[in-house]
Amino acid sequence: MKNRIMMLTVFLLAVMVFATVAGAQEAQKNASSGKKPWGNTSFTEVQKAVRNTLDGMVEAYTSKNAKLFMSYVSEDYTKDDALLNRKIRRDFGKFLEMDLRYTLNNVTTDSRNENIAVTVTFSRSYTNIKTTKRINKTGMASMIFRMVDGRPRLWSMKGPSMFGI
Repeated sequence: MKNRIMMLTVFLLAVMVFATVAGAQEAQKNASSGKKPWGNTSFTEVQKAVRNTLDGMVEAYTSKNAKLFMSYVSEDYTKDDALLNRKIRRDFGKFLEMDLRYTLNNVTTDSRNENIAVTVTFSRSYTNIKTTKRINKTGMASMIFRMVDGRPRLWSMKGPSMFGI
């Protein structure tokens, strides 16, 4: 368990360094295009926006609405966003009565509140269509969100997948 926590901490630190560098590049691009930086957004507002985004993602996932779910995913999602789309659609076809609950454990932002590292503990239950067995699983996932047009969008996901089993 200590190794998992240590690995998660190292991963989050590495991602935050990468996100800070990427954020600086994005800030330069935004400055030249006249876009507003999100550095003036308070941490409480960012945390609330992340919670709203996660709530929307969970609602879209459990109601099997792939289009709405993908609207919460960044266009430059680090893994293939088409693969994530395929995975969640596969879940929709394989499982019934999907239920997903989460607890927001940690929210950490860069200095400009543009890149947001999040850890969540989640519990998921669903019924397998083929076996009609009810399956319950828990896990802890790490996610990185980026502020896009004033709202956080999923940019990266690590650990046991909360979405796209």
